[in-house]
This record gives sequence, structure tokens and C-alpha cells, in this order.
Amino acid sequence: AGGGPRKACRTRTQDSSVVTKNMRSLEDGQTWRKYGQKEIQNSKHSKAYFRCTHKYDQQCMARRQAQRCDDDPDTFRVTYIGAHTCRDPAAAVAAHAPGTAAGCHLISFAPAAAHGTTTSTTTTN
Repeated sequence: AGGGPRKACRTRTQDSSVVTKNMRSLEDGQTWRKYGQKEIQNSKHSKAYFRCTHKYDQQCMARRQAQRCDDDPDTFRVTYIGAHTCRDPAAAVAAHAPGTAAGCHLISFAPAAAHGTTTSTTTTN
């Protein structure tokens, strides 16, 4: 009674790490991109869906879902799915910038406060 061939359905893989927290702010030190929002049945507040900003450039598969709590609208119930595998791009750029190799010396010639002399400071990474 079905007629034609069955279409293949994509199954979700089981994520190894799921953590749920109650938080006062959505700021957690990571960069997220919102990709959806959904009204939840019997809830006053919608749920927002986020993925890591570095999903495509660093293949980070971390996701999170956030929803305001009905009994305390100042609190968010945040569910983290998967772990971050990405690196902070600013740190990655700094690590590859010229002059940041191990053993590199930075020299600063700043005028001294007294007698117009010059001091030298050497810093080793």
C-alpha cells in the first residue's frame, strides 16, 4: 500500500556529552551562532538553538540549546551537546605570528624618568 521505494532517513548520532545548567547569562566565553528558535508547548518562553561559530572552519560540532525558565525568567536553562574541539582563532593567529617563537626576545627602549637615560628590558617567552 506504500507504493514506491522508501526514502532513506538520516539518523542522529548519539552525542557523548550532554550537560544541562541553569545560568543567569548566556555568556559562557565561547562564540555561538544562533540557527533557530522554536515555541515550546506548555512553556512561556521559546527555545533557541546555537552551534559553535567554528563549525565549518575548524569542524567543531559543539551545540547548545537555551530557554528561559518559566518559574524564574531571569534564569536560562542551557543544554550543551558535544564538546568544543575548536581553538580560539585569536590565540591561533598569535601562535603563528612572527616573533612569537620560543626563545624570542622583545626589547623595549623607554626613556627613564630621571636624568634622560635609556633603559633596556628583555622579556623571554
